[in-house]
Amino acid sequence: MSIITIEELPARLSGGKTLAGLDLGDKTIGVAVSDRGFAFAHPRPVIMRRKFSLDAAVL
Repeated sequence: MSIITIEELPARLSGGKTLAGLDLGDKTIGVAVSDRGFAFAHPRPVIMRRKFSLDAAVL
């Protein structure tokens, strides 16, 4: 997994793949996944935060 700037993102995206977004809160982790054309983000079930190792296993 790479960490890049938002400006670098378009050059790294190739067609036919999806993109996941995470919203890390204190009590929950919100998850959304794009369609293959990067036009829509589809919400996924919210993850209730526990220990890091358990959260990572769910993700």
